Amino acid sequence: MTRFFPLVNREAAPSMVFVDGENLAVRYGNLLQSASAKPPDHVQYEPGVYVWSRELNNLCYRGGVIRRHYYTSVQGDDDRIIDVVEKLKAVGIEAPNVFKKTKNKGSKRVDVSLTTDMLLHAARKNFELAVLIAVTRIMCRLWRRSSLKDAEFFCGSYLTGSALH
Repeated sequence: MTRFFPLVNREAAPSMVFVDGENLAVRYGNLLQSASAKPPDHVQYEPGVYVWSRELNNLCYRGGVIRRHYYTSVQGDDDRIIDVVEKLKAVGIEAPNVFKKTKNKGSKRVDVSLTTDMLLHAARKNFELAVLIAVTRIMCRLWRRSSLKDAEFFCGSYLTGSALH
């Protein structure tokens, strides 16, 4: 797999990956539908909930990924939430954050928790490189405007048809 994230000039820079999985799954589903396609075998996908591939587990050159954080929400009871957490762990997500959402009220906890966790880890200097995977540019703008500039930051913010493979 081709690496498309930045080369860090250290043997193994401590890196963390943060994924806005809810929006990513929705966008991925829209792409699949528009292309009348099915996910490839290496992609684990549940419509509107999550999408991930083990091939994405080492996004940075030379390793160094400390933890992958994945944020999503799901309708259902506690057993449903636990099921999604276990599925995310099975594909290599060490820190799955799955929140409950209702039909009448969606979950804003995904965006708030992702942003809070990312900023807290940066303030505590827990990583030298942050990789944010989000389909909207809002979080990318927030990070770039923050005063926490000690770590390198990369934001992949658009999902295109090439992501189907």
